[in-house]
Amino acid sequence: MRRLSFAFAAILLVAAIMAACSQPTTQTTVNVAGTPVTQPSASFDVSGRMLFVKDGLINVWSGGTARQLTQAGSAFDGPSWSRDGRRIAAVIVGQNHSDVMLLTADGKMDKQLTKNLSNVSIADSRWARRPSWAPDGTRIAFATDRGGGRFGLWTVEVNSGTIRRANYNALGDGDVDSPSWSQDGKKLAFIAFWGDASQIYVLDTTTAAMKKLTSDKEGVYDAVWSPDGARIAYVKRSAERHDIWVIDANGDVESQVTNIGTARSPAWSPDGQMIAFVADQGQGFDLYATRISAGSASGATGTAAKQLTRGQNIDAADGISWSK
Repeated sequence: MRRLSFAFAAILLVAAIMAACSQPTTQTTVNVAGTPVTQPSASFDVSGRMLFVKDGLINVWSGGTARQLTQAGSAFDGPSWSRDGRRIAAVIVGQNHSDVMLLTADGKMDKQLTKNLSNVSIADSRWARRPSWAPDGTRIAFATDRGGGRFGLWTVEVNSGTIRRANYNALGDGDVDSPSWSQDGKKLAFIAFWGDASQIYVLDTTTAAMKKLTSDKEGVYDAVWSPDGARIAYVKRSAERHDIWVIDANGDVESQVTNIGTARSPAWSPDGQMIAFVADQGQGFDLYATRISAGSASGATGTAAKQLTRGQNIDAADGISWSK
């Protein structure tokens, strides 16, 4: 059993409360972009490799089948492909700490980038969460309580292991989560709990300027930037339903992509034409994909979702990642 510190448990509890997805509105239909279908499937092809976590183990879906990459004995969350698909960044979870770890594409341990286990006391140990590769592969952004107190944004250099705090002024007393790099590597989108509900913020890593992108009453989470840098996908909570939405990177226009009610953890396809996500339709969380229209968020409506796995019972809060 993985044990978490009070700070880390708190941020996961908030996400779990927002998710509240264990009882779907319907167990027999999937509604995507307002179009009900009697079977959770569609005719388009889905290619590439998708990472997900099940029971703390990293799995990869490819070619219609899923297989386990990591072995029992180590627990992971937040797996993320490098842009070239050759390496995986993930968080390896201990009893009272977690660290950013690099793995090979076939799931073998490669390099530990942070060392959060304290030799002094458990209270001095730290947690890492949701690693995100910079487009050039030189840095990884992640959320951590390093430095004490709330979770903040930090980066680690892949080659040197140098760790730096991101330069920004918090706009409230709360944690951050789910960092995601823009296509040009100059901005980070992330979720911040700086008010009554979690929202998306965008940080310019050069100037430290920050913009609040959403102002949803019930909160949003699981933000991820599109490969072309034009849009951000995320999960919006509304009346105990949870669905994938897309917003323009400047925050001007947003649109709903799914209407399934239990969706979370969006991941863009490498070409930006589809979004994968997990959803629970009564048998635990499984992997789905939907094709979206090109262009601005105002046209980014989804088609019927294609169900990619059945009965996997995926760890929904641990994210998914899509590579060629």
